[in-house]
Amino acid sequence: MLLYARRRPELRLTTRTGARLGMYSGLISFAVFVVALVGSYLADRGASFRQLLGQFINAQANNPRKAELLNGLNSPEFMATFVVMLIVFVGVLVLGFSAVGGAIAAKLIRRRQ
Repeated sequence: MLLYARRRPELRLTTRTGARLGMYSGLISFAVFVVALVGSYLADRGASFRQLLGQFINAQANNPRKAELLNGLNSPEFMATFVVMLIVFVGVLVLGFSAVGGAIAAKLIRRRQ
C-alpha cells in the first residue's frame, strides 16, 4: 500500500482503493494457498488430512456422532467436501481480512500525507 502511494502520488488513496488493493494481494495469497493445499493433498492422496481429522475427532470425547464421523473419513466424498469447504472458508477469511487491512492502511497513509 505504501509503495502504491509513493509511486502514484497524484492519485488520491481512498479506503475503497485500499480495500481493492488489499483484496488483490489477498487473492494472490489465496491462490498460493490453494496450490499448496491441493498439491499436498494429492501428494499422499489425503492421508495426512485423514490423520489430522481423525486426531481431532478422537479428541472430542462427548461428541455423539464420533463413530459416524470416523467412518466418513474413509469416504472420498467426505474428504472432497471437507477440502472444498476448507478452501471456501479460508478464501472468505483471507479476502475479507485483506480488504479490511487494505482499507485501514489506506486510511492511515492518507492521514500521514
